Amino acid sequence: MTPKELRDLRIKLGQSMGGLAVTQEMLAAWLHVAANTVARWERGERRIPHWAEKEAYRIAGNWDEAFALAEPTPPPLLDKRRIRQLLQLCHPDKHDGSKAAHDVTAWLNSLRD
Repeated sequence: MTPKELRDLRIKLGQSMGGLAVTQEMLAAWLHVAANTVARWERGERRIPHWAEKEAYRIAGNWDEAFALAEPTPPPLLDKRRIRQLLQLCHPDKHDGSKAAHDVTAWLNSLRD
């Protein structure tokens, strides 16, 4: 969804509600975000998240559009490079063999598999 499409959808939503002017604040409240977040999306300063796009279509009654959007597979929270960095930071040798360092190292190693 582009910034213009979000703006147009907000206006269309207002028209479908009997000509009510749907403000960025109103849309923000429905999406449970700050009003300035919607403003930034509409100005193209921030990427519109997939969940917000889907929810905006749902609110506007464009069910076909909302449910046609396939949920993208989110990237892994910790990729192999990041796990290696964390292992280096929390290794028990760097923390006097503490139990916490052992536990976190074991957990990070389990994520590698």
